[in-house]
Amino acid sequence: MNIIKLIKENNGENCRLRSPLTKEQFEKARKQLPGELLEILKVSNGINEVIKHPVTGKTEVIGSLVYPLSEILSQTEYYESETGGGGYVFADNGAGDHYILKPDGSIALYEYMDMSETPHIADSLYDFFS
Repeated sequence: MNIIKLIKENNGENCRLRSPLTKEQFEKARKQLPGELLEILKVSNGINEVIKHPVTGKTEVIGSLVYPLSEILSQTEYYESETGGGGYVFADNGAGDHYILKPDGSIALYEYMDMSETPHIADSLYDFFS
């Protein structure tokens, strides 16, 4: 099962896909990101977490389940400059902490408040979204 299908199954109406990467963005991303993230972004350049406003009934974006390419690149650059650690920042937990796809494919949580990293919170992106 692919990761986007898994995210949609687990989040139902609370997720919204975005437009896919353009050809130009895809070529840029292909040189900078691992295949797992690239596969998500070529279908949806980020995945928004949404809710229906209880009063207006309008659907509103409240966060990102997967960052768009620009956010992945900027957050990863910041993470690497602060920690020197390898990996790709692909999402956050809503409290200012970031999820990192490590070079070995595992997922870590980087906590900005105390600048610490909890390694191996999931074995892979698939396990993370399961």
